[in-house]
Amino acid sequence: MGIYENAPKIFRDAEGEPSGFWPELTLAILQDLGHQVVWVDCQWAECLELLELGEIDLMPDVAHSEERDARFKLVDHPALYAWSSILVGDSVSVNTIEDLNGLRIAVVEDSIQGEVLLNRLRTDLDQARMIEVGSMDETVQRLSSGEADAAIVNSFFARQPRRREDIRVAPIPFDVSTLHFALSPQSADLLLKALNLAIYEQQTTPGSAFRNAERRWITQQAPALPEWFHTAVAAVIVVLLLSFGMIVALRRTVKLRTARLEDSVTSLKAEIAQRKNAEAKVMEAQRIEALGRLVGGVAHDFNNMLAVIMGNLDMLRDEIRNARAFRLLEDAIRASERGASLTKQLLSFGRRASLKPEVLDISATMPDVHRIVSRVLPESIQVENDQAEGTLKTCVDPAQFESALLNLALNARDAMPNGGRLTIETTARRLDSDSIEVLEADLEPGRYVVVSVSDTGHGMPPEVREKAVEPFFTTKEVGAGSGMGLAMVHGFMKQSNGGLRILTEPGAGTTVELYFKQTDIQSSAPSAQEAAPQTTASGRILMVEDDEYVRNTLLMQLENMGYQVTAVENGQAALERLTSGLEFDLLLTDVVMPGPLQGPGLADRVRERFPDLPVILMSGYAELEDAGGSGPRRDYLLLPKPVRAKDLREVLASKLAAKG
Repeated sequence: MGIYENAPKIFRDAEGEPSGFWPELTLAILQDLGHQVVWVDCQWAECLELLELGEIDLMPDVAHSEERDARFKLVDHPALYAWSSILVGDSVSVNTIEDLNGLRIAVVEDSIQGEVLLNRLRTDLDQARMIEVGSMDETVQRLSSGEADAAIVNSFFARQPRRREDIRVAPIPFDVSTLHFALSPQSADLLLKALNLAIYEQQTTPGSAFRNAERRWITQQAPALPEWFHTAVAAVIVVLLLSFGMIVALRRTVKLRTARLEDSVTSLKAEIAQRKNAEAKVMEAQRIEALGRLVGGVAHDFNNMLAVIMGNLDMLRDEIRNARAFRLLEDAIRASERGASLTKQLLSFGRRASLKPEVLDISATMPDVHRIVSRVLPESIQVENDQAEGTLKTCVDPAQFESALLNLALNARDAMPNGGRLTIETTARRLDSDSIEVLEADLEPGRYVVVSVSDTGHGMPPEVREKAVEPFFTTKEVGAGSGMGLAMVHGFMKQSNGGLRILTEPGAGTTVELYFKQTDIQSSAPSAQEAAPQTTASGRILMVEDDEYVRNTLLMQLENMGYQVTAVENGQAALERLTSGLEFDLLLTDVVMPGPLQGPGLADRVRERFPDLPVILMSGYAELEDAGGSGPRRDYLLLPKPVRAKDLREVLASKLAAKG
């Protein structure tokens, strides 16, 4: 691991031992993972070069940028957020960024501050001159010697005692960066994943090494009072004793300044509260993002397994004639479908479900929703609708919308075991920044369609309300609920750029409000799709799938349907087959695969060279934007895994028929 001088984040102490925030955190994480750390001293730019060559494995304190994302493997979770500070001498006045123009500015070579300054030099600071140095300490040395007029350093370094009393921090912000661990490009992906998970656990665990290091090295301490303060106080006391009139004047002044100070303290408290609230939201977003990534990875592998199971069961179904064996097979298929349904719920919570949004008039859908809800509720629960007049349009996935309302209705049913009343209300609301702050919702100002589901059940205490949208959290008896209902609804709303609000009190029932962005876009009438021809399947298919078992299962399914299939395991192999002169009628490819060429990227390349070749994408969880590529991919057909044989047969027939 590389070490360079950048106190208090990372440096060697008086005994020559690694010290600071990053060494403490690194040792705690890597020793827990079973690694030993060898420290390699280097200048910052040299450290990055060694990391890129693989001569060191790990480098901390690396600010994120697109260029560095391409050079190294950056851990997703940032350990710190930092901004840049500008150091100047007393003889230099810098109150705006523009005041830097014409100055000599010292900055560390190959640092994020250097990148930002270089961009400024190309635009509005074209007369300033950048002086690249080896370390943060050298920037101060250049200021002290007069070789530089200003220096750009990180905010943590700027807090440290200056080498000269006349060096001060300019009162202007200058860029904000996230600081990460970076691994060499040759490092194992398993280590990257382990570090990503370890950082998340450290940040969310009270009393962890991360919290201790942050408190010790990063939290800014209040500066000690200067020595002259006590002398000044004594002088003021003497002056007060000498003149009663001055005392009266000073009392009036103090009273006025105290009132101003109280106003400042009140404003500061409000700002601190807002900052804590913002930090809590950031932590929650990071936690949900981490869970979402975990859910996505699990869902991908789980759906691949289900694809193999369901594919083989579908093929066995066509061959079994024994009635008892057929019933057993049907039970296995239904169990597999339940597994696929659970995976969809997990993906909804993790905001990685494959949605198909369309313009929907919420008011027009309510009669159908009322019928669906009425079927699943007992007669002891009265269902009422309170709909606003006119059309209330939004862009949303209709199936997921109905599923969300059904989940809320089932929760309401469980909250009213002795019967009660369920009310579904739709209204239109205009939200400004003040009303959004009251709602405590992560929404943008604008017009919203609000769908409220209210019950007269037992309600929730505050501690239950706080955990209501967490996955697998439930107050029901074992076997009476999975705890995924509200979690799925919450994830669906976030993925739909909406919001969810729960209003509840013990004994007073519960209201769940769903906020959808209102739209004026006109919905297009759905065109009737032509039925797939009922002829015997034929055609040449190039199938790309990296999982051996899924590939073999799909190969047998497609050959049983009558297709000629060429199966390869990655995008590069598929591209070689296509460019070798072999002719195909359709490309069927997985989305996420090993190697640089992912499914969408392969589809883009195929579209450029073979524009008439139909393309179908398959995925265990990912949306197309998650897997690379650069072309317009919205119109590719995406089949979610596991796909049933009959659905696959219909889609293939439809695509090949459309090709003609």
